Amino acid sequence: MEFCNLEAIKKTVIMSIVVFVLYTIMTAVRGCDPGNVVGLGKNYYGHPECSLSCNCKPQWDEFKPVCATDDMVTYISPCHAGCRDSEVINGIQVYSNCTCAGAGAGADAGAARVLERACGDAGCRRAFHLHSMLFFLVITITILVFQAQGVLLLRTVDPRDRSVVMGLMWSMIAIVTFVCGHSVFLGLRVATCGWLEAEKCHLQSQTFPYLVGATSAFLTLTSIMTSATTWICIRTANKGQSFESRL
Repeated sequence: MEFCNLEAIKKTVIMSIVVFVLYTIMTAVRGCDPGNVVGLGKNYYGHPECSLSCNCKPQWDEFKPVCATDDMVTYISPCHAGCRDSEVINGIQVYSNCTCAGAGAGADAGAARVLERACGDAGCRRAFHLHSMLFFLVITITILVFQAQGVLLLRTVDPRDRSVVMGLMWSMIAIVTFVCGHSVFLGLRVATCGWLEAEKCHLQSQTFPYLVGATSAFLTLTSIMTSATTWICIRTANKGQSFESRL
């Protein structure tokens, strides 16, 4: 079967469009409702006053939400809920003697139970599973596009130039991914940090996932435009060669 450059580019454009659509869906789909998270605003996080005496030291795994069952509010960690004791009951981590649970005052406050996991997180878990499925499709199709573009380069250049072309291709991928892309996404992470403490960002603002999705969709759109321009140039060149041969 004869290899056709135009058909190969056309297929890579179609797969890139599918990736763009998936990124758009992942960005546009409404996120889950996190519920009432104490101290969490739209673009910031403030430490609850009821647990300031605990002197919580943020770690990389600081986000470990717990649910105060008495008033059904979520704290981002047992320490931020002011919990001092814990035990495992029927396989469930239960925290007790919490200064913030039960309105944070009175004799019933310390007796209130705080459970591991956020309050009412079923919706967020469904949204996470949907996002994971779409992201898996994005990664799979992207790998196929890379393979198709690599085969296209190997079939269109002179055999003596294949090693040079492949080196240039992977150099461009490395520059765009690890230099330009890394800088852009690192800038987004810094600009949308909702909780910065000890020179570490422990929680992003609600705009972070939308900006990341929009940026990824824009980069995919740039790839589509580049491939489409290449398709037009090759088609125009083929028409010119066909016209000259008939003359």
